Amino acid sequence: MNDELIIRQASIEDADAISELVTDLTLEFIAPELTDEGRSNLLSHQTTDAIRGVIERGTTYWVGEVGGALVGVVAFVQSEERTHLYHLFVSANHQRRGIGCRLWEHVTSHCETQGKAVSITVNSSTSAQPFYRSLGFVEAGPRTDEHGVICHPMRIELHSAE
Repeated sequence: MNDELIIRQASIEDADAISELVTDLTLEFIAPELTDEGRSNLLSHQTTDAIRGVIERGTTYWVGEVGGALVGVVAFVQSEERTHLYHLFVSANHQRRGIGCRLWEHVTSHCETQGKAVSITVNSSTSAQPFYRSLGFVEAGPRTDEHGVICHPMRIELHSAE
């Protein structure tokens, strides 16, 4: 079996597998600190139809596969006004193998090719904050609680290689 990580742009056909991955990880790592309302609200954004809609509206998704199985996903929204990391998830049994870092490097490489400095935001879960700090993110405001979903706003500044 080939254990090499393959990163490719996701398509609409990947929505079901992406939904399954992010939902499973949300239930394991994020949901325990949420209210019932927050859990329901967050999970409603992770259904197959919700993921499909986000992809159709222009959110860029890449998936990481090992041996043909989806093991990670990264998604971001980029506009003139902002760049926001929407998802960065790695399956529980593939964590701490550098997959999250490789997916992040894919995003930063994409942003750097545009030849301008970019600020990237993320609404981190409590459990993901140490990972984002390790990438260079810093806190960008106080913890928020929106409809029971707890987030820690974070930001990183990338500079072009000009």
